[in-house]
Amino acid sequence: MLQNILIVDDSKASRMMTIGFVRALCPTAEVTEASDGAEALLLDEASSLDVAILDMNMPGADGLQIAKELRQRHPHMRICLLTANAQERVRTRAGLMGIHVLRKPVTREVVREALQRLGAMA
Repeated sequence: MLQNILIVDDSKASRMMTIGFVRALCPTAEVTEASDGAEALLLDEASSLDVAILDMNMPGADGLQIAKELRQRHPHMRICLLTANAQERVRTRAGLMGIHVLRKPVTREVVREALQRLGAMA
């Protein structure tokens, strides 16, 4: 199953770890990366994305703001927040948008759970 997966995180270390785990778990996936929301939205215009894994706290727009914009563009896009900021308020807002929230730190198991919840793994 070919998936086009967008990974957005302002932390290069977290982004690289997430990308590494995604590539190991979904070797046929096309992975696009962005360091912030503005870059993510520009990349979205040039790509056909199926899945987005977003950090919550980033400069400029936060993960939920980016998720809202992506959902307006692609109503069926599957989105997950992978964040250290898993406060009740964030989880509630994400839940109302149909977005999964998983807590950092980035580990293989957390990324596996994200991909499973997003239907990106066979």
